Amino acid sequence: MITELQALMDSNARLTDTLQEANSNAESWKSKVTQNTHSHTHSHTHTHTHTHTLACTCRVLLSRLHSHTFDGVFQELEDLRKQAETIPQLMAKCESVTAKLQAAETASRDQSEKMTLLQSEIDDSQHKQKNMKTELKKFMDVLDGKIDELHEVRQGFSKLGVDN
Repeated sequence: MITELQALMDSNARLTDTLQEANSNAESWKSKVTQNTHSHTHSHTHTHTHTHTLACTCRVLLSRLHSHTFDGVFQELEDLRKQAETIPQLMAKCESVTAKLQAAETASRDQSEKMTLLQSEIDDSQHKQKNMKTELKKFMDVLDGKIDELHEVRQGFSKLGVDN
């Protein structure tokens, strides 16, 4: 769009330069005609015709210049207007997506905090389980020792009964 506008502006500048040159040529011819009016009637007629032709050409070029430039500008303005109509819809979508993103970030933070809490509870439970295993092993060792002592006492009673 910008390159098209630039091309139109360049074209506009060239047409303007050409128009100014044509006007300058017409003025030059006109002044020459005025100077030579008395001495060269035939030349005057030819110059007048040429001046008239140049003036017509200038008008045509000027008409094309205005038509071409304004059509391009009007088309660009129409395109910009159409684009501007979509801006509120895009803004509404953007706000909606932003709200959803914020809600998702909040939910993610909450879930992350829950995960941290649960991991802490798991770590505590594993630590307690390890301590319980250690205590249970100690208890089993003491119990095995007491069972062994009980066997020895029983054997001792059994020997006493045999000796009696």
